[in-house]
Amino acid sequence: MKAFYVDYPQEKIEEQQHAYRCKHCKIPTTVIFGLLENHAQDCKYRLQQSKWAHLDH
Repeated sequence: MKAFYVDYPQEKIEEQQHAYRCKHCKIPTTVIFGLLENHAQDCKYRLQQSKWAHLDH
């Protein structure tokens, strides 16, 4: 089972009433859907979490 990540920093998407996105890579939360691999490959949050995940194994 894949880990579900929801602790990434988010910011409101101004053009939409109840929409948010990752503060670092700007991908909407509805696209990320809690999955690390749905962040941009160069996303600061994704890179940091990937590094921690590798240390756990």
